[in-house]
Amino acid sequence: MSQGEATWEGKGVSLGQIDAQLQRLWRATDSDWNGDGRRPDIRTSVLNLIVYAINEDCCERAQRAIDHLSGTHPSRAVIIVPGEGQGELSIDARLSVCSHGAYAEYRQVCSEQLVLTVHGQASQHLASVIYPLLAPDLPVFLWWPGETPFHHHLYGQLRDIADRFIVDSSDFASPAHDLVGMAHAVHGSGSVCTFSDFNWARLAPWREMVAQFFDQEQFRPHLDQLQALSIECVPTKGSSTYDLPQALLLSGWLASRLGLHAVERRHHYELSLANGTRSLDVDIKVAPEASTAPVTIRLQTGVGAAQPAQFKVSLDRASGHVTATAALAGQPPLLHKATMIERDEGQLLFEELKVFGRDRVYEQALLCASNMLDPTYHRQPVKGSLLA
Repeated sequence: MSQGEATWEGKGVSLGQIDAQLQRLWRATDSDWNGDGRRPDIRTSVLNLIVYAINEDCCERAQRAIDHLSGTHPSRAVIIVPGEGQGELSIDARLSVCSHGAYAEYRQVCSEQLVLTVHGQASQHLASVIYPLLAPDLPVFLWWPGETPFHHHLYGQLRDIADRFIVDSSDFASPAHDLVGMAHAVHGSGSVCTFSDFNWARLAPWREMVAQFFDQEQFRPHLDQLQALSIECVPTKGSSTYDLPQALLLSGWLASRLGLHAVERRHHYELSLANGTRSLDVDIKVAPEASTAPVTIRLQTGVGAAQPAQFKVSLDRASGHVTATAALAGQPPLLHKATMIERDEGQLLFEELKVFGRDRVYEQALLCASNMLDPTYHRQPVKGSLLA
């Protein structure tokens, strides 16, 4: 299948010029077809994707991720890069219309990408720049890579544009502080905007492996007897590695599924959870920067249990091999081995753009993680199934 791209660049342009140039690119592409062979374009955007890229590195990250989407999520993607905050209003624009694969015998699906560097006062009022450029009657996804958005002065106006707000908590400079900020943001948005986090998608195989322990009839009673959770994680993010924000979210997920909340913090990420009828000790340790130790999750019942048990998931960071071990006292351990498949930002973004409704399980996990991090955050967690 042939692929094509029509492009235009301009400096100091207006929104009217940007729209006119987009129309020109479409007309030029269509006029090149003489009725023979594959028709070059069909305009089939299914969504608007807005990216607020705080610098050129984030802009390049976004462009690489969006390149993975064109064949499956044809869209109008608008990447906003803040320029000089002082001076007159000015927009530098790079526009492209890309065809990327057969839609029908004589058609190719096309997507639009607009990279706008916004200078002057308009950089403080981006809603007025973005709204006229949105494809009408389509959902709006907003992705903010590279930093924590919730304390930024532009956060509110960009959130109000979006139907779904996407972040990567591995970008957060202060995970403990920023996850609490995100929980407040989720609660404060009501039903106006839903939120998602690349780290929640990264956690899917980990959550599945933990839940699968208790799928087995012989281990299910131990779910109600768990007394300790320990996690050894790494300080930096990666597609399959397990960093601190992921460890906190997984702890929050387990707490929300068991209906627990924080009652005592002993040291940093060492605390006790309880609900009046049961308790769980949580201990999260972050490995040194140069450590090559495996990433490990351990769940265990107490010494006083009828039959003490330990459940462990361990990732070899060099090979990506994962070993899940279930050990009951006096019995040989049961092992299951798998390989953790890495997913880049393009694949993670692909998954997020398939989700339109609220993810209640994620929101409850974030709420419980925030309760663990901030004792004053006391919104009541709702107990759910570990297997949800």
